[in-house]
Amino acid sequence: MVAIAESNKAKLLFISEEPHLTTTDYLVDAVITLKDEEIEGRRIRRIEWNKLRGIAIPQKRNLFTLHEGRFNVLQTIETEKPREVKARPFKPIKHTEMYYSLGSEDLDRLIGRVPRGFVVLLEMGRGVSLRHYHVLLDIIQLNFISQDGCVLVIPSGSMPPHVVKDHLIKYLPKNQLERRLRVGSYEEYEDPCSFKLDAKSISKNFNIIYREVKSLKKGNPCAYFIGVDTLEIIHGAEATIRFFLNLSRKVKYSRDLLIIIARHAVKGLNELSALSDVHCKLELVEGALVLYTIKPASQMVYHIGYDYSRGHPQVKITPIV
Repeated sequence: MVAIAESNKAKLLFISEEPHLTTTDYLVDAVITLKDEEIEGRRIRRIEWNKLRGIAIPQKRNLFTLHEGRFNVLQTIETEKPREVKARPFKPIKHTEMYYSLGSEDLDRLIGRVPRGFVVLLEMGRGVSLRHYHVLLDIIQLNFISQDGCVLVIPSGSMPPHVVKDHLIKYLPKNQLERRLRVGSYEEYEDPCSFKLDAKSISKNFNIIYREVKSLKKGNPCAYFIGVDTLEIIHGAEATIRFFLNLSRKVKYSRDLLIIIARHAVKGLNELSALSDVHCKLELVEGALVLYTIKPASQMVYHIGYDYSRGHPQVKITPIV
C-alpha cells in the first residue's frame, strides 16, 4: 500500500484503535495519537506527536477540539500584541441598567452578563502567571473605564502600579486613565494613578480603598480587582478573608463589581469561593490557557485565546468538545 501511494504521489492514512500495535511505524512519515482525557473531572482532548520524519517536534503534545464538527489544534497562549498591528482605541460593549458587560462577547456568553453587585473569584492554577491572564483583566478594565466607570486594582504578585497603567494606556487617553484608575501598593510611587496601602492594619486599608473609590465614582460604577496573595502575605489569611467578606458586602450594596484574583497557593480558597457568585479557574495545559467554572459547576473546558486584529485586545473562547 505504501509503494502504491508513493508511485501515485498520493497520501495514505492508517487509523488504528490499538495503539500498542506499532509494527508499521517505521514505514510511515508521521505517527500521531489522539487522546480523550480529563482535567479535574472535565473532558479535554490531546494530540500527541509521536513521529514526524525529517521535521523537528518542538512541542510533543497539544490540545485539540472538535467544536462545530471541525478538528482544530488549539494554539499555545500568545499574550503580546503583534508588532505589525497598530494599537487603536478600545471599543466598549455597553452595560445595561441591570447588568455589566465584561468587554468581550465571548466572555459575556460564557459567564453571562453579570448582574450589578456581583463577585467573581478567578483562581489561577499552578503555572499560570500574570503574563497569561493580564489581558483578560485588561479587557474588563478597559470596558469599565471607557464608559466612565472607575477601576481600583490591588495587583497580585505586588506588581507596581505603572505596569497596570502601561497595559491600558495604549488603548485609552492618558487623562481619562488617570481620572478613572487607581492602583494600590505598599510602596510609595510618584504616579497619579497610585495610592499607598497601610502595612500594619488591613482595616485601615478598607477605609483607604473606600476613600479612593468615593473620589472616583461620582455616580458611576466601579470594578475592583484584588490580588489575594498581596494582602495575605502582609496581613495573614484570616484578616484577608474578613477583608474580602466586608468588601463583598460593600460591592453588593453599591451594585459594583468585584473580581478576586487567587493564585494556587493562597489559603482560604473555600471561604473565598463561598462568598463569590462565580468561581472560575484558569489552567495552563500543554502551553494552552483553558478556563472552566467550579461554581456553578460545569463539565465544559474552554480554550482562551487573545486576538488583536481590531487593534485592541479581544478574548476568543473555544469549547473543547
